[in-house]
Parts: sequence; structure tokens; C-alpha cells
Amino acid sequence: MKGKLIYFIGDLLILLMQKKAKKLAKTGMTITDRNKITLIELFMRKSLLKKVEDKSDYNTLSEFHKAYWKNKGDDFFTATDDSFEKNFLPECSFMFDLLKNKLSIEEENFNTLVEIGTGNGKVLNYLSEQFPQIDRFVGIDLSENQIIRNKKHTARTKDLSLLPTMLLIG
Repeated sequence: MKGKLIYFIGDLLILLMQKKAKKLAKTGMTITDRNKITLIELFMRKSLLKKVEDKSDYNTLSEFHKAYWKNKGDDFFTATDDSFEKNFLPECSFMFDLLKNKLSIEEENFNTLVEIGTGNGKVLNYLSEQFPQIDRFVGIDLSENQIIRNKKHTARTKDLSLLPTMLLIG
């Protein structure tokens, strides 16, 4: 019942505030920081996302996602700059151990590792340090600004490539 009420209010707000809804969709709304979004925007966001999900409209959902990373990605990466060290590494280091183990028992040698959604590049950089047997590391991300920033920080790592996704999907 609560969910239906939220979507009803969101639909009503979209109808009454069409310009605001278009701006919200255009500037990105996939991830939200509840401290930086108004209640009106929250209702509209939920309704817009529900509509495209119900229609299985993955193209529109993809556009919402691209708009978010293009317009708000810098803010996200600034706010989460230390999350690799504080959260990801302590909680997810077992994945690196599993990967090390898997690579050690494989008969085939792998020469390239690709990370899609490389963000601030810290995971990819860490992987390049942990897996010296892999020749090339490629990071792909939607945020061109983040890719540019990452290239500056990884300039000394010769086998680390960072690519904006528009080169791949363009």
C-alpha cells in the first residue's frame, strides 16, 4: 500500500511538474544521496524508475544511468574516495584470494584483465599490483572526468589502460 501511494504521488508530481521531471531524468537519478534530494524529487525518481522497469525499457534506464555518471559522478567519487580502503578491501578481499587461486590452477595463461565500471581506479590499480603475471589491465567507466583523473594517477603504470565507455558503445 505504501509503495503504491509513493508511485501515485510521484506520477501526480510528474504530471504537475513536467519540466522538473525532465530535468531530473536528464541530469541523472540512478543513485541518490537522501541528503541532497528533495522529497518531491524522491517521489518523482521512484515513479520514473518504476515506469521504465515495468516496461523493461532498458534503453531509458541506461540513459538515466549514463546521465547520472556524466553529471554527478564527480560528486559520488569525491564522497566515496576512501571506500576502497575502508569498506571494499576489508569486506571483499576474499574475492582477490579466490581469483589468485583460480589463476594458479588454470592451465591457460591470461594476459588481460578488464574491469567494467572502474570508478576511481583503485580496484584496478590494486589488481595490477597483486597479479604481476597479467600483462595488461583495462578499466572502463562512464565518467570521462573520472577516466581523465585516473590516467593522471596511474601514469606510471605502463600496462594500465583507462577508457570511457562511449568509445566502446559510441
